[in-house]
Amino acid sequence: LGLFLKKDHPNDVGKGLEPLKPEIITDPNDLYKVGTFAQIQRLTKSNSADEDDEDNAHLFTGNPSDTDHDMNAETSESDDPKPYASLLLMPHRRINLLSVDEVGPPIDVTVSHWDRLKYVRGEDSSRDDTIRALSQEVLGTIREVAQMNALFKEQVVNLVPSSHMFDMNDPYRLADFAAALSIGGDAEDLQAVLEEKDPELRLHKSLVLLSKEKEVSKLQREISAKVEEKMSEAQRKYFLTEQLKSIKKELGMEK
Repeated sequence: LGLFLKKDHPNDVGKGLEPLKPEIITDPNDLYKVGTFAQIQRLTKSNSADEDDEDNAHLFTGNPSDTDHDMNAETSESDDPKPYASLLLMPHRRINLLSVDEVGPPIDVTVSHWDRLKYVRGEDSSRDDTIRALSQEVLGTIREVAQMNALFKEQVVNLVPSSHMFDMNDPYRLADFAAALSIGGDAEDLQAVLEEKDPELRLHKSLVLLSKEKEVSKLQREISAKVEEKMSEAQRKYFLTEQLKSIKKELGMEK
């Protein structure tokens, strides 16, 4: 299936950051023109957002029509008019949105697939040096953020062994990996990384995203330190107060 990010519109989100209307595409211009071609690895359906029912998990590795059949069959058996579902997707390559043939749902589109981009070293020494420097800066920033942010570190640890796109010697894959770690990045900034074909510019855009994560992690650490300091002060005051009460009782100053 093709995955395309929907452009943000101020009127689509309420005060509680909940969509005011279903995420249904009615205008093809709402979609960005570059997306990702992906394969469904797993579909999990449940009757609640927090439910993790292994009996409802299905693996799809065959014909897409089999997927549609199973999904429709399970939906008909459910009494919940609004069942929850989560997808595990395996991305393969970038695609260009050529046209929206039917808004659906489901939406029907015509796309063209990107060829794999490869960077050949040795053709331009100055450019090689720039890309090498950017790559080192990206890796260094990832290490810095991982030291400050436990959640970020956990994400790195989970992604590295299974990530088919992580390659320190490939600027394209390294930039994609860095962008994938930027969970707090703006949609437009992440989309810019997705659309970028130049390896130097893609690395730079991913580095900007990581730098934002770094600043946020610094701020979180400062806030945490201040909270702990205030708690420590309160605990010390409480301890001294209790000590003073005990001393006064021993001296007969208090009953």
